Amino acid sequence: MELVRAITLTWLFSGQRSNEIARLRLGCIRWQHDGAPVSGDSEQILAQDAVCLLDVPAHKTGTAFTKPVDPLLGQAINAWEALRPHQPKRTDRRTGEQVNFLFSYRARAVSSGYINSTIIPMLCRKAAVPASDVRGNITSHRARSTIASQLYNAKEPMTLFELQAWLGHRSPESTQHYAKISPNTLTKAYKDAGYFARNVRTIEVLVDREQSNRERQRPANPGSTTIWGTASAPTRSSSSARTDVLTGRRGDTAACPRPENDGVQ
Repeated sequence: MELVRAITLTWLFSGQRSNEIARLRLGCIRWQHDGAPVSGDSEQILAQDAVCLLDVPAHKTGTAFTKPVDPLLGQAINAWEALRPHQPKRTDRRTGEQVNFLFSYRARAVSSGYINSTIIPMLCRKAAVPASDVRGNITSHRARSTIASQLYNAKEPMTLFELQAWLGHRSPESTQHYAKISPNTLTKAYKDAGYFARNVRTIEVLVDREQSNRERQRPANPGSTTIWGTASAPTRSSSSARTDVLTGRRGDTAACPRPENDGVQ
């Protein structure tokens, strides 16, 4: 059970490919606190946020490197190492070295297909969920892409170059396939940008400015109270007065005779 649990948590939280998980070495977990190495069974220090480091062997896109992982993963691996029986070294086909593989039992290393053939079907049965979804079959690579997207969309997200280093990619172009922005992150970024509110405010300002320009360009009405006229009694609008002149109606003009030379024919 400790072997199965260690492999499962490594698949879920290490962000490594299945063949890289199968090639992990004995002693690949290291603990540090304040930059100094500590023992993995030091419970008092681990409670104070010790850093768990995973040593990843050379892989298809780069050389060996070290990455931080969740302490839960480190504790599961330490629990398996405490029970792992002594076994002879085996040859790493990629590097040609004689090494002690971490996930090995009875002198047989776990194959790279063990997660797809055993771990994932077992977990799906236990959780009563189908082994496939709209994206297709759930494979060992699903966890790598999922955790990469989660790290990129976290509350304090990793940058593209930090995620590249954590995944072990040689170029950022490869990382971009994993760094997918979630709808929630995209929505928050859109709200923070304030595009809609800023443009609505701009439209309001332009409308107010256009209205003000029209007011300035409107001819002064002698009978209205504006900044151009000082008469206290408002009269009918210029359009109404123009209509009366054209139709021959006198309206209120009898009480207010117009000048002889008013320009109206």
